[in-house]
Amino acid sequence: MSTLTFVEKTCYVCGAIGRFGEGGLLHFSPPVGLDGHPGNLTPLFTAIHICPHCFFASPDISEGSEEIRTIVLNEKYRAIAGNSNVHELIRKYIAWALIQNRRRNDCEAARTMLFATWLAEQYEKQEITSQCRRKAMQLMKNCQANGGGFEMTRGKEALAVVDLHRRESIFEEALVLCQTALATLSLSEEDEFLLRYEELLIKQCNSSYVTINEAEQNF
Repeated sequence: MSTLTFVEKTCYVCGAIGRFGEGGLLHFSPPVGLDGHPGNLTPLFTAIHICPHCFFASPDISEGSEEIRTIVLNEKYRAIAGNSNVHELIRKYIAWALIQNRRRNDCEAARTMLFATWLAEQYEKQEITSQCRRKAMQLMKNCQANGGGFEMTRGKEALAVVDLHRRESIFEEALVLCQTALATLSLSEEDEFLLRYEELLIKQCNSSYVTINEAEQNF
């Protein structure tokens, strides 16, 4: 178990000084949900920091670049990153994903928005959760279209994308994505099993959160 420590940091963008919690390396337990959800989200609480003054969000707000400074000082970024109607825990992940997206790092942006989605499912209202989920879907597709990945196996990536579409009740596209993955990817036995369960859920128009354990018990 990592120990939370507080470290004083100076924001690269605005120069404000603050103390931020750090919990060590980001490490998850094996996935619990079909979308890769690890069950315990505690490691995400301190993995991204956000400056309360300029809203620069980053794993380390003391580091940056002039490109990042330009992005953060843009009014559109500040409107999103500083939106007090969104829980700060989710907002800082949305902000970091936005920075990565603006820098054309779609795979890191996709991974970050998936984290935002998991957090929003627990701490935000449905409207915000849906927005996070749909943005994650878009970024994941961009990442895959460019031949990249978001730190999962190809099977787990396909499963996450399919599951996000199903959760948003986009059943027709979810079914196409699922069947394409089954037909074209070299899958592990577990990933093939879970995608076939996704296929069943999609055909049932089931948009509920489903765990891997439930799949193993019911299919």
